[in-house]
Amino acid sequence: MNSELLEKNIEKVWFEKEDKLIRGDKKGELVPNWIVAIDFPLFETTDFLTISDQTGEPLYFQTKHRVYEIFKNEEGKYYSKIEETE
Repeated sequence: MNSELLEKNIEKVWFEKEDKLIRGDKKGELVPNWIVAIDFPLFETTDFLTISDQTGEPLYFQTKHRVYEIFKNEEGKYYSKIEETE
């Protein structure tokens, strides 16, 4: 993805001291996270990237209809699994 496009489309970034996780091993726990709201004007939507404040790693990417849980493989590369939103 073009980094200039991504920076241009960031609507807002905020810190949640006690954010309730919606996916992963710690689902339901309250943890400190950073949330990035990203505007996609082509689709007229705003998506959200949740980043752990404790590790600095992405946790999941949420669109209007899906949540993409983000994992890291043994080589340090990130990948996602698709989960339907509840």
